[in-house]
Amino acid sequence: MDDKKITLYLSRILSGHHIFLCGGRRFKIVYPNAALKYEAELVAQEEKESNKFASWIKKEEVERILISQGLWTRDSKKFLDDSEKNLEDLKVGIYSNFKIPSALQQYRKRIESHRKIEAKLLINKAMLDNITLEGYAETIKNNYIICKSVYDEDNQLFFNEGRNIELLDLVNAQISKATLSASEFREIARSAQWSYYWNATEAGSLFGTPIIDWTDEQRTLAAFTRMYDGARQHPDSPDDNVFEDDDAFDGWAISEKRKYDKEKKKLKTEKMLPGKLGNAGEVFVMAGSRDEAEDIMSLNDYDARQTLREREKVIQRAGVVEERDLPDVQRNLIINQNEMMAQTLRKR
Repeated sequence: MDDKKITLYLSRILSGHHIFLCGGRRFKIVYPNAALKYEAELVAQEEKESNKFASWIKKEEVERILISQGLWTRDSKKFLDDSEKNLEDLKVGIYSNFKIPSALQQYRKRIESHRKIEAKLLINKAMLDNITLEGYAETIKNNYIICKSVYDEDNQLFFNEGRNIELLDLVNAQISKATLSASEFREIARSAQWSYYWNATEAGSLFGTPIIDWTDEQRTLAAFTRMYDGARQHPDSPDDNVFEDDDAFDGWAISEKRKYDKEKKKLKTEKMLPGKLGNAGEVFVMAGSRDEAEDIMSLNDYDARQTLREREKVIQRAGVVEERDLPDVQRNLIINQNEMMAQTLRKR
């Protein structure tokens, strides 16, 4: 974004309202506070309760209908289930290869492809939400908020007492179109214009209202700003050009979290060990649960995990295998023999 657009969006966020044109008329939406959101939740819950015996499509039936229409498959579900983890791995790849142009380009293409597939699947998944009771209640809640938040040129509620309800969908579309993306919020959070306000004001009084009444836009901007502040204070803070690249920055943050989680699991596992084990090549630990077993297994590095997979395949084929016959043990014996032979030859 250029500076003018950042200034425009920042003014809107600071003001707590958004002015837009719809049907040739000028409107203002005052973003809802906590009290209005609570009212909307109650209205939606009441509507859901009073309509629960109507002929709604159950949520569990939606997937079957989508599959019958060719809009959904079991692979679609698996893709979305694994999406967050896979996207995290790709972002780590962006960060790890940030200074290798050819590899970086490949990771960017893979992320772009992943996001396109994810967006299409999410659209298909939500296609029938409006004919479920849950989807209907969500629409009631959102419309209640809009009707209590949109004002006309005379600063009067435009949808007061159900008037002009035919324009509701059009207004909703205009508001949705103007919604800022996460990328835009992050760019504003990094901007000099915003830094002036953030650094000069106590966070609690930044927007002139209690934190509980901050708008969604204000909370989102503050959250991203705190995230960047925390990263800059990190002992291994990334370069400035990484801060400017959303995927690379996320990759750095994910990498640091994984390092922290692995160290935490390592310390937890070490407490389970019977005293110091010196330079033991392998340590076997009894796990008390599946989650605990996964934590222990995650402490193995890539080579160790490959060795475990190799052993598992051999054992599955043979049933029972002596330790000396395991492929990695055989390799280590050959390496040790070669080293001993080399030392003997050097002594001669």
